Amino acid sequence: MNLKEIYEKVQTPKQLLEFMSNHIQYGYLGKNEKVYKEEDPNFNKDWEENYILEETKDILLTGVGNCWDQVELERSWFLEHGYEIKTIYEMVNVPYENVYPTHTFLMFKDEKGYWNWFENADFKNRGIHTFPTIEELLYKQYQRYVSFLKMFSIREEEIPHIIMREYDCPKKNSKVHAFLAHVMNGRRIILDKEVKKMKRVVFATNNPSKAQRFSKGLLEKGIEVVSLRDLKINLQVDENGKNAIENARIKARVCYKNTHMPTIGMDDTLYLENVPEDKQPGLFVRRVHGKTLSDEEMIEHYIHLVKQYGNNGKLNCKWIYGMVVIDEYGHESSYTWSKGNFYMVDVASSKLNPGYPLNSISKYKKINKYFTDITEEDKKLLQEDESDVVAFIVKSI
Repeated sequence: MNLKEIYEKVQTPKQLLEFMSNHIQYGYLGKNEKVYKEEDPNFNKDWEENYILEETKDILLTGVGNCWDQVELERSWFLEHGYEIKTIYEMVNVPYENVYPTHTFLMFKDEKGYWNWFENADFKNRGIHTFPTIEELLYKQYQRYVSFLKMFSIREEEIPHIIMREYDCPKKNSKVHAFLAHVMNGRRIILDKEVKKMKRVVFATNNPSKAQRFSKGLLEKGIEVVSLRDLKINLQVDENGKNAIENARIKARVCYKNTHMPTIGMDDTLYLENVPEDKQPGLFVRRVHGKTLSDEEMIEHYIHLVKQYGNNGKLNCKWIYGMVVIDEYGHESSYTWSKGNFYMVDVASSKLNPGYPLNSISKYKKINKYFTDITEEDKKLLQEDESDVVAFIVKSI
């Protein structure tokens, strides 16, 4: 079957997402019906001059579309199937040329009256995300867009210039400037009151991966997590505590003193079964014999321990975590928890999570999968959402 025939069999939003995920690549249609895909070396060259907005029939022929195009395919399907929808354009609106990408997305109202953000083009957020109200959906999308723009080094003073416009169906085969003129003529969405409700908390780390650990759950509670790197602050902290809580408190206090913002300090200790006390990593998971190991060196070191003290290539482990949160007034709260639901193995995964190298040799006991291979469905099965930690942070700030 061709794409048109497959598309015509789509009956639900979930099926539409699966269809687009499997069959529509990120790209665009240019002049003389030339198709540009991301891997094309000329993908961004003369884009503004070449781009032509695709209709649904065009996308079903080419199999490509950027977010502007894909929203039009989504618009066509949802309206045809009787859904109430809104399409939104977002950008950084500054009075000078900027390098920040724009984005468009569609939201639809389901049979329960909830609003859903439908996303395919942004593969990192691909899915159907449900919210009780439009306001909560737009607020979450705004936060996502801010986080995305930080990859392009957006300055703090430019963030207030982010705008959202609700727009209707643009003219067929619009070129870039015609499309922009159309969406900018749409209804402006004012989020000022919602944005003011947002709280920011600093995670006392320079490691972006660690700073994002609880960000998804906290964003849903109206709290944005930033790292010291985001704030362009470089702190040297003497972590001389005797346990995870003490080190977390040291980090949090130093960070709070320098930022005067709500702060999260966190540390952990690692216990390995059957490993002698003098070789236990404890607080010094990354430091061995006074040397701070790289991600690759950590994997090599712990594989050696698995081979030496493990059983059949497996070594049972337990993480003990400590967290201290300081609110805007300087009040401190602490929390500790542990996880012993995994073991390390002597063969590394082909994947690496920067900042979390042990994920490449750690497997969950329940499903025997590497940490690096865990899907959202696996997380539900494992109940690894750490909602108790998120609840503690929210309560503390």
